[in-house]
Amino acid sequence: MVQIPDNENKAIFKAIMNVSFSIYIFRRLHMNVVFCFDKNYEQHFGVALTSMLLNNTENNINVYIITDIIEKELKQKLDSLSKNYKCSFDCYTIEDSDKLKDVKISGHISKAAYYRLMIPDILPQNINKVIYLDSDIVVKSSLEELYQVNVDNYFLAAQGARKKRYFNSGVMVLNLEQWRNEKISTKVLDWARENKDKLRFWDQTALNNIIGGNFVTIDRKWNMEVDLTRKKTQKLNNTSDFDNAKIIHFVGGRKPWYFWVLDKRKDIYDDYLQKSLWSKPKLQKIFQQIGYILKKL
Repeated sequence: MVQIPDNENKAIFKAIMNVSFSIYIFRRLHMNVVFCFDKNYEQHFGVALTSMLLNNTENNINVYIITDIIEKELKQKLDSLSKNYKCSFDCYTIEDSDKLKDVKISGHISKAAYYRLMIPDILPQNINKVIYLDSDIVVKSSLEELYQVNVDNYFLAAQGARKKRYFNSGVMVLNLEQWRNEKISTKVLDWARENKDKLRFWDQTALNNIIGGNFVTIDRKWNMEVDLTRKKTQKLNNTSDFDNAKIIHFVGGRKPWYFWVLDKRKDIYDDYLQKSLWSKPKLQKIFQQIGYILKKL
């Protein structure tokens, strides 16, 4: 308990308290976070964004969005969120960029998967550090600890194994200055175009081949990969890892927004969807998914 000083020392006490408060305010982080997605993934971006904002109310977040189209409805939602949370939004659109010409796409992977490779070139040059988040994730905690990971002299931080020279690119802390200096984006895209037969995980495979072991390993709790396929579901019955995770990453082609997926681990996605500005009646979501599937046939 703080004891109130006598009148003689009140001025000193007040000055100390003002300085302490100023230091507290100064220590609040201004985090840069990037999302990349196309129109088909806007709802899922909305869930990821909502989960991040609800669990990061103390720090200011600059959100950078790279997408194929910014419609009026999306702008309105972002404006509403910026008024209710400590966040700002900067949006960039990519249409038919020559840099993405002839890249490999298939299944649920579109050209939007390669947008993240263009982050260093698209963002302002004075931005040198960002957290990149896939749109098929759910944030369960503050990102402050993750943002403070030291990536000096490295290209990025990610969940993986440096000895195996491989990491998952769904959650990364990027050193943009290093990327720009070494022209990493150009090298990765060139490798992806020249080695299409080797792209098992599309841009992630290309990234790993160029980055090698030049990354900082982060704890698995920051990128808890969850695959909702039946075979994987039977093997992954340890709920403690899931419950203690800071970020849930739904990998693979069987996603939590599909109404036919019955795995209970998808519930966290539905919970944040209901809390978001992207929530829709259940029947409307079902018809939307059926329409998307028919387009792919």
